[in-house]
Amino acid sequence: MIEFVDVTKAYEQGSAALDGVSFRVDKGEFVFVVGPSGAGKSTLVKLVYREEIPSDGHVMVNGRNVSRLKRSAVPFLRRGIGVVFQDFRLLPRMTVADNIAFVLEAVETPVREVKRRVSWALELVGLPHKANSFPAQLSGGEQQRVAVARAVVNSPAIILADEPTGNLDPDTAVGIFNLLAEVNSMGATVVVATHAHSIVNAMHRRTIFLEKGRLVRDVAAGGALR
Repeated sequence: MIEFVDVTKAYEQGSAALDGVSFRVDKGEFVFVVGPSGAGKSTLVKLVYREEIPSDGHVMVNGRNVSRLKRSAVPFLRRGIGVVFQDFRLLPRMTVADNIAFVLEAVETPVREVKRRVSWALELVGLPHKANSFPAQLSGGEQQRVAVARAVVNSPAIILADEPTGNLDPDTAVGIFNLLAEVNSMGATVVVATHAHSIVNAMHRRTIFLEKGRLVRDVAAGGALR
């Protein structure tokens, strides 16, 4: 599903965000990526959906080398990937329903199907009563639930979450992680970059640990972080 083969990502100033990283995530897995600030977590996530391109090595998604994709093929790659960001990235002048529908309308989904899928996604995240609200009228946790709904509404095979609970209180964060686990149980492959070690330990999922751009540990499901 996702494979990094000796991946290095260096920026212009010469620092390596990732240095020789190799791992594989199989279909249907739920994997945490953890490490201190600057360890390369966000870079790893961006490489999967081709926001960044590796300086060396290969990033494979569904058997395709994403760095070799033509620019015209990148949108098709991203149709199969839902991304949840720390800062939500909701469009402020659109209602909750319209924010979610926007993903489907961009790929010319029929109107009736858009309505059905938006309704399903709102039910999934427990916010059907907020369909006509605007982002500014929601709490941070509610906004992140909308972001999750937007990420899953097109039923992508892969869900990527980059510090999805960084701006949320601990109780709300647990709810978001449980929601991502529910999405995983429905068949999606989920990769979550996070600082939330206590929640990672509680959920007992496979965990990749980065430090200074290198993969230093790959803990099997059920293992605990120290």
